[in-house]
Amino acid sequence: MQRGIIAAAGELGAPLTIVHAYGLREGLPLSFLDQPLRGLVLFGPLRQVLLARYAKLKAPVILLDQPPEE
Repeated sequence: MQRGIIAAAGELGAPLTIVHAYGLREGLPLSFLDQPLRGLVLFGPLRQVLLARYAKLKAPVILLDQPPEE
């Protein structure tokens, strides 16, 4: 899956930053709000509270591997 994301970003000529940090699963860093993001791909599962915070970003957000809510 990650190879496809990297390939698509390359075709668009879009910069791509991959961040692996447990802290991103617990909160949205305020510094993200200052970045000129063109989009985010989040790998779940993530809590609904955190998803609501990411949804407030101006860039499109795509969520992968999120189990359905019960």
